[in-house]
Amino acid sequence: MLIKFFELKFDLASGESLFAASLILAIMILPFITSNSEAALRSVAPEYRQAGMALGVSREYLALRVVVPLARKGMMGALVLAFGRAMGTGTKMF
Repeated sequence: MLIKFFELKFDLASGESLFAASLILAIMILPFITSNSEAALRSVAPEYRQAGMALGVSREYLALRVVVPLARKGMMGALVLAFGRAMGTGTKMF
C-alpha cells in the first residue's frame, strides 16, 4: 500500500525506494521498542516509587526524574536491539 502510494504521489516508475523501506522498518520496530522500554520501566524497584510518593513529589516529577534515569540503560538497550533487528531485516529486503 505504501509503495503504491509512493508510485502515484511522486510519479515514480517503482515506489520501491530506500525511503519506503526505512519508513516501513521504523514502523515495524516501534512495538519492539515500546514493549522493551515498558519492561525496563517496570523493572525499577517499587521502593523508589514509594519513596518519591512519600516525599510528596508529583507523578510527572517521579517518572521523569527518578524512574526514567534508573531505567535508562534498559531503554537504551531496547533501542539498540530494535535498530539491530531493523538492520538485520533491512539487509534481507534488498
